Amino acid sequence: MLRRSLENRDAQTRQLQDAVTNVEKHFGELCQIFAAYVRKTARLRDKADLLVNEINVYASTETPNLKQGLKNFADEFAKLQDYRQAEVERLEAKVVEPLKAYGTIVKMKRDDLKATLTARNREAKQLTQLERTRQRNPSDRHVISQAETELQRATMDATRTTRHLEETIDNFEKQKIKDIKDFRSVSSLVLKTKKSFKLLNSVCTLLSNSRLLCTTSISESCPETNLFTDVGEYKLD
Repeated sequence: MLRRSLENRDAQTRQLQDAVTNVEKHFGELCQIFAAYVRKTARLRDKADLLVNEINVYASTETPNLKQGLKNFADEFAKLQDYRQAEVERLEAKVVEPLKAYGTIVKMKRDDLKATLTARNREAKQLTQLERTRQRNPSDRHVISQAETELQRATMDATRTTRHLEETIDNFEKQKIKDIKDFRSVSSLVLKTKKSFKLLNSVCTLLSNSRLLCTTSISESCPETNLFTDVGEYKLD
């Protein structure tokens, strides 16, 4: 009966160990990728700020109508960067930092698992020793009683560490679910960014329809280089 109980608890411990290992692997990967995304987004925001400044500088040299159109474009583009800044800050606080904390959390859970496994091994060892004692000295009640006492102590210790492990893993799972739900708070910023892109696109359409940029005349004067269509492809540093 006790042997079967040990086997059941060992199976439970392996499941808990697999759960911790799974979180360690995937949360570690997520942390690295999210952190890289935040850095890229921050660099994109910095580049966009430079672009907004340059558009405003250029607008100040143009005619009133073109100046107003460019400034409207710059204002909407600047609003988009405000959303990017908020996205960077929220991702850092709600996603990256909590994920980084799991490095320490997982280490603590592994220590708990190690303590539980040590207690389980000691209990299994004492059970084996008691069984051997009963086989070799079935009439020696004193030796058998000592072995039973040692087994009882080992069982109590294993039960205590197992209960502690179950509680700490339960808290671990609850915290994991809470942190994952917090990731969703970033989605509202994504929706706002999409709306800002749509508004920015509307401003670009107005500029194009009003023909303030005079792309036709520029193409005719410089047929080999169209400044507004042949801009090429750029990558962030």
